[in-house]
Amino acid sequence: MVLDLDLDNLKKIFFEEKKKELSTTDKKDQSALIANEWKKFLEASQHGMAFFLGYAKMHFKEARYNQILLSINEIGRSLQNKSDSTFSEIPNNEIHFYKEFIEGFYLVAKTTLEERRFKQSGDLFYILTVFCPLSFDAWLGLGMSYQFLHQPKKALEAFAKARTLEPSNCLIYLFTAEIYLQIQDLDLAKKNGKEGLKLTSKNQRKITQSFEHILKVCDKTQRRKAA
Repeated sequence: MVLDLDLDNLKKIFFEEKKKELSTTDKKDQSALIANEWKKFLEASQHGMAFFLGYAKMHFKEARYNQILLSINEIGRSLQNKSDSTFSEIPNNEIHFYKEFIEGFYLVAKTTLEERRFKQSGDLFYILTVFCPLSFDAWLGLGMSYQFLHQPKKALEAFAKARTLEPSNCLIYLFTAEIYLQIQDLDLAKKNGKEGLKLTSKNQRKITQSFEHILKVCDKTQRRKAA
């Protein structure tokens, strides 16, 4: 059970959120997509929430861990009592509980990614994208997890979401270009490489060099194929 919510109510909220997100999609396709996303959310939640609570209990101070548990109960109660609530519309008087939970959750997700436990970080970041669909960092972390898990299609979808939130962030173009290079779509690798290179600043030398390397590899590979 996720956040101790009534599962039917949680499903209703989830489906309403996804319908808004997929409003331009054909209704038949929309239903299938939402059902698939719900299944993914349940699977990620089953593993991700258990991992998060275990990790938090082991690494956080007792006071912070208890505050997170309180946050979970408050979020659950809030959403359970208001069937028209959404994950991004927690009441103002409970925002501090929500903030405590999200910050703790993001910290565990980020640390897990840094520790190269990509399956766990993928579950955690996926849950974060549901609760914080406008979080650039959540979509970025999800995309990076998928990228390291060698799931290019899912990674590209997550990075595309992140790009809509921060279209001038050069990192998204870099990671996207890397994936297209890996799957040998050289035209899109070059396109993202060139667009991202324009967005780098003078103090981002390492990122600039990464873009230049990708473009160089693309040109070299295309010349070899044309020979």
